[in-house]
Amino acid sequence: MIPKTIKIFMGLLLISSILFSQISKMRIEGTPTKLTTEFVGQSIRDMDGNICAAIKVISDMDGFSYDSNNGVVKVSDGPGVDMVYLSAGERKLDILHTGYAPLEIILSEVGIQLKEKEVWEIRVSGEKKLINIPINIITQPAGAAIYLDGQNLGTGTTFQVTKGTHTLKIVKDGYRTIEKTIDVSESSTLFNITLEEVDLVAVQVKSTPQQATVFIDNIEKGQTDCGIWLYPGEYELKLSKTDYLDAKETINVTESGNNVFNYNLVKNIGTLSLTLSPSDATIKLNNRIYSSHSIELVPGNYQLEVSKSGYLPVSKSITVVLGETVRENITLTRNAGYLDISVTPSGAKVLVNKEDHSNQSRITLAPGQYKIEISQQGYRDISEVVSIELGRAISKSYNLEQITGNLLFNISPLEAKVELKRNGRTIENWTGMKSLKDLPIGEYQVSSSASGYDNQSKTITISENKTTNIDIKMEKRSVASSNLGGQRDLGGLNSGNNMILVRGGTFQMGSNNGDSDEKPVHSVTVNDFYISKYEVTFAEYDKFCEATNREKPSDEGWGRGNRPVINVTWDDAVAYCKWAGGRLPTEAEWEYAARGGNQSRGYTYSGNNDIDKVAWYTSNSGNKTHPVGEKQANELGIYDMTGNVWEWCSDWYGTYPSSSQTNPDGAASGSSRVLRGGSWFNDQSGCRVANRGRNGPEDRSSGIGFRLAHSL
Repeated sequence: MIPKTIKIFMGLLLISSILFSQISKMRIEGTPTKLTTEFVGQSIRDMDGNICAAIKVISDMDGFSYDSNNGVVKVSDGPGVDMVYLSAGERKLDILHTGYAPLEIILSEVGIQLKEKEVWEIRVSGEKKLINIPINIITQPAGAAIYLDGQNLGTGTTFQVTKGTHTLKIVKDGYRTIEKTIDVSESSTLFNITLEEVDLVAVQVKSTPQQATVFIDNIEKGQTDCGIWLYPGEYELKLSKTDYLDAKETINVTESGNNVFNYNLVKNIGTLSLTLSPSDATIKLNNRIYSSHSIELVPGNYQLEVSKSGYLPVSKSITVVLGETVRENITLTRNAGYLDISVTPSGAKVLVNKEDHSNQSRITLAPGQYKIEISQQGYRDISEVVSIELGRAISKSYNLEQITGNLLFNISPLEAKVELKRNGRTIENWTGMKSLKDLPIGEYQVSSSASGYDNQSKTITISENKTTNIDIKMEKRSVASSNLGGQRDLGGLNSGNNMILVRGGTFQMGSNNGDSDEKPVHSVTVNDFYISKYEVTFAEYDKFCEATNREKPSDEGWGRGNRPVINVTWDDAVAYCKWAGGRLPTEAEWEYAARGGNQSRGYTYSGNNDIDKVAWYTSNSGNKTHPVGEKQANELGIYDMTGNVWEWCSDWYGTYPSSSQTNPDGAASGSSRVLRGGSWFNDQSGCRVANRGRNGPEDRSSGIGFRLAHSL
């Protein structure tokens, strides 16, 4: 509640403003004139001793007084004419008169520039002085708002007004507004007004879109579409909704009219349309990220930033205007220089600030300094720091120095034939003794064969600046191994000379780190047996088909020859093995041989912990098989027991026992036969030596083949 003293003060202030608005005003008539025949005498000077200038004021009014910024020096008044002396350069003159509002004259605005001795003439007149008469306006009920000539006089009863005709309006909530003309004179000063009570009426406010907030006389009334009860009369209506322009209107609520007010709100937006190169650059407006290239925005000023890694950012100010589309085409400049690099040997690992850029001839880099590190197994590393400049290319060529060692090789019998391989590639063949110098360091496979002797294969290591001495004494072939129990000599890769003798032993079968069917790890003992050095090839299997009038399996368009045979069922594999004088290996024999038998080094994959050295699998196969023997052999000289193709085993698939086993041959029965080794389409986990697979014996697949085994 407003205190009574404040109400009184506000009332007095309002009345004063009304009275002040009724005070008469003075004005300048015509245009001021500089007199060319009148001058200020030298004796009239200002406080600084300078000769004054003067303004001659002509008027039919008397009783003026004057003021100025620097002070009036002197006034000579006479009937209808005053001479006002001022300092030269004075900027303002105030003319004062009782009953009139002061007349403030900014001299430069009316064309007067005062200089020493000069006299200017102005003519001043005044409006007729108004006479105020006190009147009383009494309303029933009291407290109604009183408007006189459109000016709100408040809710009082006594007012000072000028004589004459005025428009009076009385407004009060719940009552019908009265508007009438009154005549004010000395004899007509009392006006009694009785208001007629009215009922509230229903008002509806609607908008498109809806959910706009409704304000009536600045008081919130809800959201559209909504109904409001109001007394008849005028109201200030405002609709407000985020992202839209406010709708404002003075509405007239009537007693009997259709008080429904509909508004179509105008979206408070303009559009920013961006064309960017590169098109996936990041867009920020006032630090907010946008994904669209066409953005609706509230009109105003924005800071646009377009950026992308590897490019120089662009920042600019834009102005969005209501209802208009601002179009911006922005092309980012690469924040880059280029490093053209050649490396010998090809395939070396190239790191630039630890990021792999191997096998790239041109590397795009942001300007700055970079450390280049080049490495390759068997070579000395090289590193260098280079500087990349914006828009420029530098060329670098690197030749890695190979790290070597020597090999002294001796064998008995001296007529034995020897093959030295590395990563499945033949390095050299010879007979008997051999001295090799400057061999790249690393692991090699040495295979030896001689008539009447068992084939031998072993892995050797060549070390930096050292001579590796190898002395092999081959074992004479037993009668059993000479004929392999009547195995057919196919004249192929897996002929008698390429059957690997696997000496028996005991090993731990399974894994605690793999799938559930690899558990439990259990002890298994196997006897000596032979297993083919390579997977059975198309060349070998096609001879079998021709000899037995079988249909040859599809090679999927990948080629036949020395690629492993595929698309064979378990029964097909068994039939081939019988025809060739052998059999399929048991699952236990297969895992024992894959682990390296009694020469096992405990590798995860057959022959190495680096799968790329020993296997064709999903990451390097190119989605197809490869000729057998191209990768590194395992500890026994057996190839491709990891990857390339899954290999059928003789066993029915079943769970592992927990007890120790000797020469196990799997479950007694089942619906699936065991597959081992993984294939070209498997990942690393599927190619572990402990991993187990299975398929129905009638199934064919481009990822399934087999290898030959033979009992001793």
